[in-house]
Amino acid sequence: MQVQLKNMLKDIIISGIDNCIFRIIEPGFAVDLILGSIYASVNRGIEKNINEKEMLKEREEIFNFIYEGMSSRPVDRPLKSKVIVLTRTEEQNIESAALLKSAGADIISFPVLKIIPEKEINLEFYLKDEPDYIVFMSGNAVKIFAEKLNISGGKINRKKSLVAAVGNKTAEECILNNFTPDIIPEENSADGLIKYFEDKDITSKKFLIPRSAQGRNEFIDFLVNKNAVPLPVNIYTTASPSSDEVKDKEELLFNSEIDVIVFTSPSAVKNFLQLTGARGKELVGKTKIAAIGPTTAAEIASHNLRVDIQPAIFSMEGLKDSLVDFYKRRDSDIKE
Repeated sequence: MQVQLKNMLKDIIISGIDNCIFRIIEPGFAVDLILGSIYASVNRGIEKNINEKEMLKEREEIFNFIYEGMSSRPVDRPLKSKVIVLTRTEEQNIESAALLKSAGADIISFPVLKIIPEKEINLEFYLKDEPDYIVFMSGNAVKIFAEKLNISGGKINRKKSLVAAVGNKTAEECILNNFTPDIIPEENSADGLIKYFEDKDITSKKFLIPRSAQGRNEFIDFLVNKNAVPLPVNIYTTASPSSDEVKDKEELLFNSEIDVIVFTSPSAVKNFLQLTGARGKELVGKTKIAAIGPTTAAEIASHNLRVDIQPAIFSMEGLKDSLVDFYKRRDSDIKE
């Protein structure tokens, strides 16, 4: 297994050198350096019994060492040393962390959301009449819809049903599950869908909308007003973890010098404040807050908190760019 791992890593490094991603370096030496650094870090952690905060710092230092040491070009890390808290699901936080770490940020994952698929869903019932459109508002909706479809053996009639995906990440998830979207609105929101369909004749057209049980109804109301036929299907629930589930993460959260807390949905705001209580309210009150989407920003404002960073593009890529711009402007103001 160890030999296989080394060979796999060596192949990756060779490919990276060939494609000018990594600097020219002897692949065998690079493999030994990377694995040696990881082994030494793990060994130190075991011997010293380091806490979670120190472990996080250690992981970041290893990542930075490998990333900066292997890169073939000057490393631009505009968010270097900025500590950012992510509050999505555990799985989503991992994906978002990779994006922000590439810009130099240190990440604390404090998931306040979890996805619970609905058990009793008969998608065949909704697909048998071949809806004109199948609309996905999130990657979670796509994943769970695809899983349910695979279990039941059902299929989408692509000659009859057009697929709409809100946002590039949702579209990517559609492609991964073999139903490439026909429609991707310019705006990553329900408003983007409304703008796409507002000048189209959709009278009597059937719209199957697999979604969260907490999904908002703006698009459904729009369809009703356009005399279309919305078919919303709640295929999952967004729930809050219990206090016990986040207890082990609170020490790191409340004992770190945090620069930004990121909220991506109204549910995340509510759950965070409910789980962390007065200490959480105090923390967000003295920390920069980033919000994705106007509904999230409105929820934050309803708790008498101020949104400092709100990307025009409702995505994690848009958030990263907004964070970089925010700190560049702030640093520029300080220099002046």
